[in-house]
Amino acid sequence: MEETLLGATRARHDLRRLYMVAFAVSAGGGIAQVALVLRLTYATGSGWVVAGLWLAGTVPAIALSPWTGLAIDRIETVLVLRAVTGLEALLDALLAIAPGVGWVLGLGCVLGVTASVGISGVYALLGAIPNQTSQSWRSSPLSVVQAATWAGATVGPLAGAGLATLWQTQVPLLVAALLTAACSLALGGLKSRRPPDAAALADGSSWSGFALLARDRSISFILAPVAMVIVAVNLGVVVDVFLATRVLGAGGLGYGALITAWGAGMIGGTLMGGRLTRWAHWKLIAAGGMLAGLGLALAGLSPVIGSAVAAYVLGGGGNGLEAAAARRLLQTRADSTSQGRAFAAYFAFGSTAAIAGTIAGGIMLQPLGPRHALELGGAMSLVAAMGLALLGGRQGMKAQLVGQRQQPFTRRTPPGLLRRVLGKFGPGGLGPPGQA
Repeated sequence: MEETLLGATRARHDLRRLYMVAFAVSAGGGIAQVALVLRLTYATGSGWVVAGLWLAGTVPAIALSPWTGLAIDRIETVLVLRAVTGLEALLDALLAIAPGVGWVLGLGCVLGVTASVGISGVYALLGAIPNQTSQSWRSSPLSVVQAATWAGATVGPLAGAGLATLWQTQVPLLVAALLTAACSLALGGLKSRRPPDAAALADGSSWSGFALLARDRSISFILAPVAMVIVAVNLGVVVDVFLATRVLGAGGLGYGALITAWGAGMIGGTLMGGRLTRWAHWKLIAAGGMLAGLGLALAGLSPVIGSAVAAYVLGGGGNGLEAAAARRLLQTRADSTSQGRAFAAYFAFGSTAAIAGTIAGGIMLQPLGPRHALELGGAMSLVAAMGLALLGGRQGMKAQLVGQRQQPFTRRTPPGLLRRVLGKFGPGGLGPPGQA
């Protein structure tokens, strides 16, 4: 009895610390991002250079995701998290004194990789915290960590803009460095550990996470709708600044209100998704996609900034609900020894869809205008979510999506096209299909 109480106390201690770290790291990233965007804007005045900063932080993280995920599974996870947050703090400090655009973009590449490793590692570590054995209990911490991340991503840019207004761009970067360094120290106080077991050490496949996405029918069933929702949301990221400033005439404050409204909605939707543990994952994803699409479409139809802000709260709530359900499904289906690779693969998938959405927003903005572009993005999300709902209801996917945990990956490579495309990347190959 005493051991049980001690384990529960340690679990609560570790979870609270992870929540604070997730918020602080995300806020630090937001502060640094705003400072770097402002610096490049002042230095070059080129939107392409600013877009290059975003791509520099995203593309290398996608390309390296198989190996960063493998590192999370092959090395003790808290050690990995402390290392990447410490490196992130060093990079923020170096960016504060970086002499030119080339240095900023180069350091931004490394910064993007460390950020992706950090969030994948935190999600993988959640499964190793004691007393997190039941699915309903385990899903709640994941949702809270995700909500803390959204909260940091909402507060951080506002703080970064304020610091840059007062003290140029060096001070925000140094503040971000100090904040992230403090997180690295705080992670050392975690009692829980996630050491690699024999199965993780024996399975050297860096592509196991992608195997889970491709071959587990529960996950592959939701990937296309989730991708379309991500594309639609990131299309809105490009367009909403023009809606607020040029169409609705609300200026920078109106744009800030839209961003804050979407972030607040995401926090609420994520926490709500963590409570609805009895619902099948595909139902939550479909409901979230519908709400996100409705929010985007209503914002495009809004006559004033107030109604657009309200629509963005609704859309952000749907986005948070969809994201929480998808990640909870991934945590449920991935074996404990391969969760680092699973989350790294999923974030690579989501980042690729986000790039596609950003490009689509840039293409659609000129011929369609902000209103019609948002309406089209909303329609895309609605169609994807409704299709998922209809197919899920017809095929009886509830039993599959709330079914047994994914079996551990082995070194056997699957047959067919997937083997021909990916089997050449190493002897580990991909794993067997999951139970569904």
